[in-house]
Amino acid sequence: MASEPWYYVGPNDVFLEEFKIFMFSNHKNRQIFNQHYKKLLDVNYWQTIQNSLRQGNTKGYYPCKPEDRMSEIYTIKQ
Repeated sequence: MASEPWYYVGPNDVFLEEFKIFMFSNHKNRQIFNQHYKKLLDVNYWQTIQNSLRQGNTKGYYPCKPEDRMSEIYTIKQ
């Protein structure tokens, strides 16, 4: 291990392993996040997503259930 990084780190670079430290200093918020979204902090999860994208697969992520989406609520019924 070198005393200094041998790679470039820019001011806007984000490192997954730092999320837990800087985003969740509040214990309650960390518990809630871990209960619902823990996989977002897992390197293997992101590598799987990257591999899937490289193969041309895409997946839509939605913040709410299908019946709660604006496209469903405001669909014009004929």
